Amino acid sequence: FSRIMRSRSIQPFAAAAYEGVALVGGADGSERVTGRAVADSRTVQTGDLFVAFPAARVDGHRFAEKAMADGAALTLVTRDVGVPAVQVKDALEAVTELGRRMLQRARTE
Repeated sequence: FSRIMRSRSIQPFAAAAYEGVALVGGADGSERVTGRAVADSRTVQTGDLFVAFPAARVDGHRFAEKAMADGAALTLVTRDVGVPAVQVKDALEAVTELGRRMLQRARTE
């Protein structure tokens, strides 16, 4: 999945007919994810997509700002936390769909 994400604009995903997608926190769709999709903010590298999964014990949204400061190109969130992000209703469903679309795109290139 991380190889497929390299040098991809998030705009096709954000603009896709996926219910409940919105750009928030100043994101304008021109952001380029050049790294991996990661859910652990401690492993974020420059250009990564940080996926903030909501959870009972540790909510990834708490770490979105740190992930951006550490170089993430964009975050995937279920609520606006004030950083450039794609906001979706269900993060797991969205990242699964993103992976499916990126794999499908890679197969046709």
